[in-house]
Amino acid sequence: MIIEVIEIIFFNNSNLFVFKRIRLNNYLFLNLLLVLLMPISILQQKKLKALGLKVKSIRTEKKLTLQELAYSIGKDHQSIYRLESGGINPSYLYLLEICKGLDIEISDLLKDIN
Repeated sequence: MIIEVIEIIFFNNSNLFVFKRIRLNNYLFLNLLLVLLMPISILQQKKLKALGLKVKSIRTEKKLTLQELAYSIGKDHQSIYRLESGGINPSYLYLLEICKGLDIEISDLLKDIN
């Protein structure tokens, strides 16, 4: 069975998701809904905020602007801002790119984050 999603607008952690006229089978549709509806806990939010603050602290210690860090790793400055504000749950590969731009090891970034 194919489900045609005419429009879904969903807000999650300050992110707006808009999908228009997407054809999905039942499995993909259910997985999409699970991902969008899965809340993150307050503890997880605090950890993401702590990670973001650590990135910002290191970036400012190295006297880099958001734009300079973003440019050095081929990202837009808004994505760096979302990371620093705890608004995204970054992937391992994204963190590796951030560390490369900051010229640090990932262990240094993750050390002492509660």
